[in-house]
Amino acid sequence: MIYSESPYVIAMSMETTVESRINEESLDLIRCKMNDTPELGLDGEEVEMSVEEYRRFMVLKMENPGAKLAPTGLMDKAWHTHILDTRRYAEDCEKMFGRFLHHHPSYKGVDSGERGDVLIRASEMMASLYSERFGHDPLDAGSGCNTDDDGSACTGVSCCDG
Repeated sequence: MIYSESPYVIAMSMETTVESRINEESLDLIRCKMNDTPELGLDGEEVEMSVEEYRRFMVLKMENPGAKLAPTGLMDKAWHTHILDTRRYAEDCEKMFGRFLHHHPSYKGVDSGERGDVLIRASEMMASLYSERFGHDPLDAGSGCNTDDDGSACTGVSCCDG
């Protein structure tokens, strides 16, 4: 007898498996730190959106490990906050991706044209996968970032602002 699950059941089990690798305690700490950092220029509601968008970015990275994906500026602010807790970030990366996910900032005026093209493709890929996966466009979708061979990225705006 051949057992076949419906596509809905398969999708739900994949979502549960992937999302279960996200450390909720880390997201709570990111949220707490962001709410205590007025320099980010985000109110409480925007912090919540930033953390949720970062969660979605991590889901996309786990589901598409070989894809070069560029986060939006909103996602990137939560990513920057996560990285500041280096030990926790390294442990979380190992659990989610099986490796450390490097963050590569944009260096406006120094980056090559080729790197800019990679940025555009990575932004488009993330937006496409995001819309397909979550049913709407990413919030703050106008931001872009540079990626490296491992598919990690950083938005140029927030990397260069601080």
